[in-house]
Amino acid sequence: MNLRTVNRKCATRVTPAGLLLASTIASWVTCSAQALDSVPKTPLRPVTDTYFGTSFVDPYRWLENPLDPEVKAWAALQTRFALAYLDSTPTYAHFKSRVAELSQTPPYRYDIFVRGDRLIYERKTPPNPHSGLVVLEHLGGAERVLFDPATAAIDGVQPSIDTVSVAPDGSKVAFTTQLAGAEDETLHVLDVRSGKMLADTLPHVGGGTSPVAISWDRDCKGFLHTLWPQNGDGSYAKKGILVFHHISGTDPGFDT
Repeated sequence: MNLRTVNRKCATRVTPAGLLLASTIASWVTCSAQALDSVPKTPLRPVTDTYFGTSFVDPYRWLENPLDPEVKAWAALQTRFALAYLDSTPTYAHFKSRVAELSQTPPYRYDIFVRGDRLIYERKTPPNPHSGLVVLEHLGGAERVLFDPATAAIDGVQPSIDTVSVAPDGSKVAFTTQLAGAEDETLHVLDVRSGKMLADTLPHVGGGTSPVAISWDRDCKGFLHTLWPQNGDGSYAKKGILVFHHISGTDPGFDT
């Protein structure tokens, strides 16, 4: 067998599906090259931090405040560009539809806390994008929703549950939520028996690279929690996180 014969045999293995895949990849490469030339530019505003004698420059620190109107405008522009690019690719509609189809799964449950006969856990019910908080008083019983992100939406945006901590006796749940990936979590306390949210609302307890920590007292009357330090102008620093103690039902301003 000579080289020409080998080439002919290899050529006969090229299928229509293979040609379609090759053309699709070629179109992606072309679209990607064109898109890179038109990506919205992000301003560089260097900020320097020094840790243990070593300096680090962060040119994108200004993007860390999701409430800043300029940051919101930047995010909206990047989103429009990304969606326009995706819509222009030949197979995006197919894969989007297929992923949506595969996402229609039965409800699933995770992060289960067992307190006596009572089970408290998160439940994801597609197509809802966020999990809810659910209680089961005993195995074989009926589930009862304690917190539903869909009914707690703010301006159409559902909060997502991040950290959950159940009191030792199962009477209360402390949990945090955040909006739209803001990495700025708010702590809530919920009475399990009544299903009602208590007055305890503690904002800025952490998020992102400063994970939230909650630890209930043995008597279930209070708990330790993290909290970002407050700056002189009233804003909250995103580093140097602190730990405070909160007694349920009291003003968080008196936490120690």
